[in-house]
Amino acid sequence: MIRWLNALGVILAFAGGLATLTVGQHDNERVDRRAARVQGEQLRFETLADGRRALVDGSGRAIPLADYQRIASGSTIADALLLEFASPERIAAFTQYSQGNELYGHRFAGKPRIDALAEMEQLLELQPDLLIVSVLSSESRLQRLRDAGLNVFVLGEMRGVDSFLTSVRMVATLVGRPDLGEMYAFSFARRLDSIASDLPQAKRKTGAQLTYYGNKIYGSGSGTSYHDVLSAAGLRDVGAEHYDGWPALSIDQVLQLDPDVIVTRDHMGQTLCSNDTLAELRACAHGQRGIVELPDALINDPGPMMLLSAELVHRAVYGEQANSTR
Repeated sequence: MIRWLNALGVILAFAGGLATLTVGQHDNERVDRRAARVQGEQLRFETLADGRRALVDGSGRAIPLADYQRIASGSTIADALLLEFASPERIAAFTQYSQGNELYGHRFAGKPRIDALAEMEQLLELQPDLLIVSVLSSESRLQRLRDAGLNVFVLGEMRGVDSFLTSVRMVATLVGRPDLGEMYAFSFARRLDSIASDLPQAKRKTGAQLTYYGNKIYGSGSGTSYHDVLSAAGLRDVGAEHYDGWPALSIDQVLQLDPDVIVTRDHMGQTLCSNDTLAELRACAHGQRGIVELPDALINDPGPMMLLSAELVHRAVYGEQANSTR
């Protein structure tokens, strides 16, 4: 079984401080196309009736651009990006989920943590002037916060790299550092696309992301962070060839996919391969050599940890071959 720990010590040093990454020289056309697409995406701005400039959020609302000094996060994506772009004294609260993260929760120590939509009274007691959330999980609750005078900015649904890079540029703009956001997005995209850029298509293995709870199997398809991680790692995502989003799969459907590599959560490879029928999968053969396990803190993150996840999967699958193609 391929385990993420073997590669983590080599790669973890690259995970932090993405905003300070420099853009290296690289001639690969695919990397250049990604960088051009990042630069070409335009955020939407409006001028409000009172003359203030506003940024249009993922729900279509125009939120005024101001010198926000009490910013609260209702999103793990916003948690990570506020760390990158906002000075610590401007952050009023992070989500409780990031502070409980098994790998990088320490980054959020020393600040209030809150479930912004479930603990609205506690949130308002912090007197934030801006709340950033990912999706409209509860429009009625968000409207109550707006009615209380709070500016609420909705990033939108997290569907992978492109939506994450849009969120990067939105948050950087909200905190007054749009140029830094552009550099971060540019560098992140180039690094992600460079991981397997020299691996010929003919040498790429097939892969799929699977989880197995009880008698239910869940996969992933196109339009997800899982697909983008697999693709960046140099795998041909067979799930994305048949499905969009996060499908529930039958055992027969999994057997039809039968990828060379299955990427799953820690300790779930044994669960998958111990099923008498799933044991027939090629990824389960030869001591589960085709199973790559990642901790939840990485595999479930549709934000900055996609980069580390892709690096770890690439190294786990291709090993020294990853270096021989460069």
